[in-house]
Amino acid sequence: MAKQTDDKRMGAVKGRVQALDPHTGKWIKIDTGTGKIIADKKTVRPYKGIRKDDNDVKKVQRDVKKHLKKSKSKK
Repeated sequence: MAKQTDDKRMGAVKGRVQALDPHTGKWIKIDTGTGKIIADKKTVRPYKGIRKDDNDVKKVQRDVKKHLKKSKSKK
């Protein structure tokens, strides 16, 4: 995760991505290691310090799963 020093965030949170859910209009936080949805945002604004993905939630999850399959097959 990102380090916080002197009330400032140093870099983005690693291993997570956020995407806007078109059905609910909420920002969804997704774990890039597993592709699972971690949380959804109660307010309209996106999460701070988490990388944004312009695609919708289902596409992000599919991309993560494809990436995981490729990395497992290389081992």
